[in-house]
Amino acid sequence: MLVVEDGPTLTHGEMKFGAGVVAAERAGAAEIVDPRPYAMGTLQETYEKYDVGPVLPRWATADVQL
Repeated sequence: MLVVEDGPTLTHGEMKFGAGVVAAERAGAAEIVDPRPYAMGTLQETYEKYDVGPVLPRWATADVQL
């Protein structure tokens, strides 16, 4: 399962995961897919700048990531 988390919670809140990972685990997800090896552009920069875990940070204002 690809888990999408709130970007600011991960970056400025210094959390490696949030409610998305908890929900996936409670729902019995067999695996959480790590999107970091496939990141490009500003998303890759986010992973390089912040110690974010194996989740996809969502940025509501970053249309360039779509």
